[in-house]
Amino acid sequence: MDSRSDSGFLNVLIQMGEALQNSGAEIYRVEDTLNRIGYAYGAEEMNVFVITSSIIITMKMPGKEPLTQTRRLKKSGGNDFVKLEELNELSRRICSGRIAVDEFEQQLDQLQQDVMLLENALLIFIDIANLKTINDTYGMQIGDEAVIRTARSIQAAESDACEQHTECFRIAGDEFAIVVTRPQKRPEEWEQMIRNEMKKESGSRYPVQLEFGCSYLRKADGTLLSISDWKMQADQMLLFNKEKESEDKYELL
Repeated sequence: MDSRSDSGFLNVLIQMGEALQNSGAEIYRVEDTLNRIGYAYGAEEMNVFVITSSIIITMKMPGKEPLTQTRRLKKSGGNDFVKLEELNELSRRICSGRIAVDEFEQQLDQLQQDVMLLENALLIFIDIANLKTINDTYGMQIGDEAVIRTARSIQAAESDACEQHTECFRIAGDEFAIVVTRPQKRPEEWEQMIRNEMKKESGSRYPVQLEFGCSYLRKADGTLLSISDWKMQADQMLLFNKEKESEDKYELL
């Protein structure tokens, strides 16, 4: 790349960093991703510094002077799991097999629009309702077992669901999230599949209760929710369901 191309590439890297940050990526992951992409495109040295309000990238190509660009981040989009996974996939593609800079920029621009073009997406929050009680009463090892069994049940349900575009996340100590783009199964089907898998994990003593909350990215009339409203609706349903007792429980060893 010539100096002008180097400057343009730095600008694309800044855009990538901003998109990752605004989608909820951890700061260290943003820095690591931008460093990896820079080296994948032939950089001799990379220095990336990210904080919540700005990104600074210094890049040195072989035989050239270092270039630095800075961008102030004006907003944060919260945790956009759909977009974040797409950005991570783009990064993996770049690092496993270099693509042209202009193609990189085009794909990044397309990803920025993809959420707007989605037919729909389903967000499901899953909470281990009494994990703190388990930890306090029986110890952290038993609490960890509850988390592991919950994760196994979610993974098994994901496999059985045969949905083509599904990502699962652990987003807190006692909470998981599933994001299904272009969902085919209804939320209650997902919940039942996970509960069925949890029953297979039974046969021990302490009952563990799961609660669910869900939301569609688009309303019934097709209106697209903001990411924050999408998450808020699922979270509100989760809080509402926490007030009710669940009949489906399994017990820890």
